[in-house]
Amino acid sequence: SLLLFKGLIRGFPDQFYDADPQSKIGNIRPHVVALLFRSLISEPTEIVTSSASALHNALVLCVPIKSNAVDGSSSRGPQRLPKELIQSCIRPILLHLRDYTKLTIPLLRGLSRLLSLLSSWFNKTLGEKLLEHLHRFTEPDQIIAL
Repeated sequence: SLLLFKGLIRGFPDQFYDADPQSKIGNIRPHVVALLFRSLISEPTEIVTSSASALHNALVLCVPIKSNAVDGSSSRGPQRLPKELIQSCIRPILLHLRDYTKLTIPLLRGLSRLLSLLSSWFNKTLGEKLLEHLHRFTEPDQIIAL
């Protein structure tokens, strides 16, 4: 199904992003985007790769390029995926960072992909939290005690 959604996003970006929220496509859009984000922290590599590629397409294609009629130049138009939708999709992934004992290899790989996809969305607090968790992993006695 991820390949189907990737094809939908890539092949019909205007219909996907501009659909009325009450239409069938507009109704399913938030679920598709949420599934793609959740799949970033999945175990099978193929699923993670497919979802990362689909998300990349979704994020690149969701900002239409508009041509400036006066001088012929082009610029990025408004983003068509609501900020609230993206925030609600990444929140479950970021909640795992509260406790360093919940960190797993798939989660860290998914977080890496998430950061590469949305690097401009995060501030330095996230980096500081990750460094704090990594520092705790250098204290094996505390980890064994858990």
